[in-house]
Amino acid sequence: MSSPALSTPSRRGEGMHQWPDDRRILSAVLEPFGSTTYSLEPGFTELLAAGETAPIIHLTRAGGTGETQDGVERVRRIKVEVYAVGESTAEDLAEAISTYLVGRFHYDPANEDMGLIDTVVTESVPTPVPYPDDVISLVSALYRTVCRPL
Repeated sequence: MSSPALSTPSRRGEGMHQWPDDRRILSAVLEPFGSTTYSLEPGFTELLAAGETAPIIHLTRAGGTGETQDGVERVRRIKVEVYAVGESTAEDLAEAISTYLVGRFHYDPANEDMGLIDTVVTESVPTPVPYPDDVISLVSALYRTVCRPL
């Protein structure tokens, strides 16, 4: 599920390091909020509607303007989409995720070798998005992450 890491000289010129996979770090730290995924499986809406799965947190790289690399830091844009039964459930979860992510650093203590997200900044606040289902609601937000190896 993760993309290949790039190797680049470290700031001090001491060997090479791997760029952290910010989606993997976010997936790990967002586990308490629900099921995280990089791709949506066919039939996921039926599972949600039947109450057979918790709300789904879909993480994708957004790319585009604002993605940069400087020394040992890499800036990426990550879209976080929340799929849940009912608009208020989706909005409340998306807002809780935003509050948790923004303005602090994140890493997975169980996998410190994944690297560190130094900060998360909101580019687009959690916003309801029309979804072609009467039961399932979608709320989307866009974040900018600054990450580096540990």
